[in-house]
Amino acid sequence: MTRKLVNRRQICSKSMAGFTLTELLVGGVISFFVVTLSGYGLVSILTTSTTTNAQNERRVELNRAGDFIAQEIRTAANIALDASVISEQPAEFLLGISSTVSQVQPVLMLKMAQTNLVPIVYYLATPPSGIWQGPKAIYRWGPAYDDQGTYINPGEPTQWSHEPLIDLIESDGSLPSCENGWNGSGTPGFFACVNATGEIAKVYQTGRINKVLDQTAPYRYSTTTAIRALKVAQNTGNSLDTESSSPSCILLMDEDSIDSDVPSIVQAAQSKGITVDALINKNNPTQQGNPALLWNTSYSGDTVTIPTGQTGDEGVFSLPQTLNGKNGPLSLNDFLAGNESQADLDEVQNVQPLGNTQLDDLVGQSCTAIVYNSDISINVDPQQANLQGARLGRFNFTVQAVVSSSDTN
Repeated sequence: MTRKLVNRRQICSKSMAGFTLTELLVGGVISFFVVTLSGYGLVSILTTSTTTNAQNERRVELNRAGDFIAQEIRTAANIALDASVISEQPAEFLLGISSTVSQVQPVLMLKMAQTNLVPIVYYLATPPSGIWQGPKAIYRWGPAYDDQGTYINPGEPTQWSHEPLIDLIESDGSLPSCENGWNGSGTPGFFACVNATGEIAKVYQTGRINKVLDQTAPYRYSTTTAIRALKVAQNTGNSLDTESSSPSCILLMDEDSIDSDVPSIVQAAQSKGITVDALINKNNPTQQGNPALLWNTSYSGDTVTIPTGQTGDEGVFSLPQTLNGKNGPLSLNDFLAGNESQADLDEVQNVQPLGNTQLDDLVGQSCTAIVYNSDISINVDPQQANLQGARLGRFNFTVQAVVSSSDTN
């Protein structure tokens, strides 16, 4: 018998295959385009995000700077029509400019009662190299403030300082145009238009926004602000007849209109040689009774200009003829005499902040105002006021004119 040897070992052979050069090139090209498009999209997203954040930051900074300037405009006695006129610029301002600051150009000058009409100057300049960045920066020359926001040295311009307000202000661009009859001064980065009476100013700021890859973009902010004031002549201190059931003009005023830092009131106190706190009873606020201000009882006859607050933060309010508070009806006569309980003076209905039209309607009227030692809080819906708190007393006057009552941003 013949036997066959069987080899049980089986060897499996598989062929090994790979990408061809053409396939590798095609894949590389596709990958390049995918990566390029992804990178472009990522850069675009980062650029948009960075620009948006920068715009928001600059918007906040420019708004703050604009609000600061607007606040001083509101309390000014007058605005210089053309800040670029050298003869109108204070000698102390010109002598105090630092040698490290160049290309100084005054843009806005505010004449304040507290400073004896020596103007506070806002100007544009090229800052020195350091923390403040160019191409330009806005500076302020004027009295310093204390912690309560009151001028520290208003009557001593030799002690006033030059302080930067905001940097990264553009130097190039187109100049804003002023309305007919208005005076304009400044540069594309900082410009002011002042109306013919020196009561309203429109201020423009153009800030630089830093973007990625050393790119920049301009951002413009503007605000129109008026001197908000009521020209009144004082009556005697006893004009309010609390026995009358319907006094003709009864108002409320808070610290936005009658306070110790109001320029015209400061000037009135200085002219009489007494402290401003004594003049308006600020040194003796009370929650019981409404004594006449010393200004009326001892120094009646003044013609003064007092502010009326601003839109959304008014300083003058009208009372309804029928008073209703949180706990029910209130006696108008008791309120005017200052005899109502503090607990009953919350949620008083229909106390109306006075805007432009209502203030104009007061011209020619003889009024009595109950003056509060702080802000009066108003809820809009429903219309309710909190009339609790200390009062300075009663202020009697005749409204002669509304100097200006517009304030738009």
